[in-house]
Amino acid sequence: MRIVVLGATGNVGTAVLHRLQAADEVSSIVGVSRRGPDRAGAPYDGVEWHRLDVAEPTAAGRLREIVAGADAVVDLVWVIRPNRDRDHLRAVNVAGNERVFRAVAEAGVPHLVYASSVGAYGPGPKGRAVPESHPTTGVPTSHYAAQKAEVESILDRVQAQHPELLVTRLRPGLIFQSAAGPEIKDYFLGDLVPEGAGAEERDAATAATSVRAIGVPTSSRPRNGRLIPTPKSKPSRTK
Repeated sequence: MRIVVLGATGNVGTAVLHRLQAADEVSSIVGVSRRGPDRAGAPYDGVEWHRLDVAEPTAAGRLREIVAGADAVVDLVWVIRPNRDRDHLRAVNVAGNERVFRAVAEAGVPHLVYASSVGAYGPGPKGRAVPESHPTTGVPTSHYAAQKAEVESILDRVQAQHPELLVTRLRPGLIFQSAAGPEIKDYFLGDLVPEGAGAEERDAATAATSVRAIGVPTSSRPRNGRLIPTPKSKPSRTK
């Protein structure tokens, strides 16, 4: 199988590459990111790399070329910084993901795996878990949640227009791995935590657990639904 991973140099992307490289059924891995890998070695070696900024309006044509012939596409595209530049966030997260969705559908790729977020869920009752059918309206006061909800709405439309496309959506919470500890610490705590302190994995999914949820995407339609929860995780709680 030929698998394309967008956002392949990120926290989850690198874990996905490790998983795919260990899978006998995967014969070809394509990695897509804005800058490409910053070093050689695992998990980057043996991957066909393409440097592409999905925020660019001209990226649509190249995206179709890159994903053409793939058995599945794993879309991990998302940025959370710089938080003050809302135009940039929207260009990547909303417009960029829409380009990915439409490129996948137009190229005839049979399976799209999209990494959404628990943040896509709308407000719910406090102290009680909600099912995955809970409305994905986001929380209007959070631009992150609002954009996650908007992107899911876009994916709804693309899926309705292309019913032949199998879509798997994941809605995890925070995803950590020790290799990304310094970056995660910088994202959330800045200078409040001393340099070298590791990322806590409590009350959050590890990258390895989330990758097990993704598994090895195939073109076969599963028996049950389109949503895959994180293994051994509790039902999502909304705030």
